[in-house]
Amino acid sequence: MRNMNKLWIAVLVVIAGLGAGILLFSQSNGDYIGEQEAEAMVSDRYSGEIEDISKTEDEAFYIVTVNDDTHSYQIKIDRDDSTVEDIQSEETEQPEEANTEGTAGEPSEESSDEISGEQNAENETSEEAAEAEEETMISDAEARDIAAREVGGWYIYSSLNENSHPGAYQVIQGVDDDEGALVTINAQNGEVTKLLWFEKEFDEVADFEAFAQQLREYNTQYQNNHYIEFDDYDDDDDYDDD
Repeated sequence: MRNMNKLWIAVLVVIAGLGAGILLFSQSNGDYIGEQEAEAMVSDRYSGEIEDISKTEDEAFYIVTVNDDTHSYQIKIDRDDSTVEDIQSEETEQPEEANTEGTAGEPSEESSDEISGEQNAENETSEEAAEAEEETMISDAEARDIAAREVGGWYIYSSLNENSHPGAYQVIQGVDDDEGALVTINAQNGEVTKLLWFEKEFDEVADFEAFAQQLREYNTQYQNNHYIEFDDYDDDDDYDDD
């Protein structure tokens, strides 16, 4: 009888151990976000199409690959607290446009040569001017890297104002879940010329193009280190110096 009791006690200990292990395993993995949550977060915060999502070897992070018209991004997301740990960007190659020529109504050979010579001269001048301008301007990817170094956080939106002198990139960075910054960067030398901080929950932004336009309008009105609280921006004391 004693042996039978000992056997039952041993069985109960094994069952209890297995139950505790299963409970600990479920608790340790229950807080991790799933792939759908990670994809939804990336879709809300970034433009472009999600091409791939995978886990790191230690399964602590998701690596989400996003492509837009000009760049490919690899976004590293912490599965435990849903924070963006790192963003790597790479400029994608653009397809060359095919040249088409019409054949109807062609002028005589002599006049055609004259017109062709004039067009070639104009094209060469335009190309030289465009090349000279491009050589003095930083790329969109470089502007994004400068903004990230300046305020940290993650990239949300960027645009180039070519009508200003000199041209300027304006990059919106998310710093916290409800705080961000608009970084204005000289497109010729990469100097940060202006910072506009704002408080806004990014999940509430339905149209980043309209939101970016609103920030640009504020940016033309106020100098450096202003803080915008969009929830009550109609009040008189909304804009305070840091």
